[in-house]
Amino acid sequence: SERDSDAIVTEVKMPDAFVSQILRYESGGIKKIAETGGFFRVINNHLYHQGYSRKEVFSGPIHEVRLDGALKFGEEIKNFSGPIYDFAPLSEKKVISVDKDNRLVLLEEGVAYWIDDEDLGGFTREFRGASPTLMLEAPKWHINDRLEPYLGGVLVPDREPLASKAKTIGYKSSQLLYVWERDGLVQKKAVIEKIKGELLDYTLMGNKIAVLSKPMFGLQAGNILKGENPFVKLLQVYSVSVR
Repeated sequence: SERDSDAIVTEVKMPDAFVSQILRYESGGIKKIAETGGFFRVINNHLYHQGYSRKEVFSGPIHEVRLDGALKFGEEIKNFSGPIYDFAPLSEKKVISVDKDNRLVLLEEGVAYWIDDEDLGGFTREFRGASPTLMLEAPKWHINDRLEPYLGGVLVPDREPLASKAKTIGYKSSQLLYVWERDGLVQKKAVIEKIKGELLDYTLMGNKIAVLSKPMFGLQAGNILKGENPFVKLLQVYSVSVR
């Protein structure tokens, strides 16, 4: 889920569809004010949409969307084509994106000028689509981590998997990178290091960042000796400096 001013943008995975909703809290409870097939995403307080299809999952161009009584689809994004979650703008012409091999890419007007040598360690959200026949296993697809524009650069989750050949079985540690471009050179800095286990999500809070993570295998062994639930998720707040 993401926030757009006083509204909440969320997605609902159904057996044969993917539906996005805009919810708003009003007196008496939460009210659904818009719904459409496909994917919503908030970037720099602007709302964007991309369609969904069984075959391609992320289908068609990305459009800016306004909510003016009803959803109104505006201009198409020109400098990126791909899944809506796989990019973040650096400027009007340049974006940082993630390719199919989970590597960072610098694009300028849609052309790749730089590709990172290392990947980001995998992803955390995997889904199974609808099977075309009873004889075939339903295909899997995933959503890459959210890339968040921040102070002229982009925040990017990075993980160290337990096994390089099986990156989704678990993670030793994670970090949050700050990535920026200067004079054609892409630079990276770890703004939050040595997060134990798997970084699940993060959110900006002014000059602080709240990070949700879980230990390896989701298990906090010390809790067993205390008689407490060993399966935990941790929420920590960090002060950060990007330069």
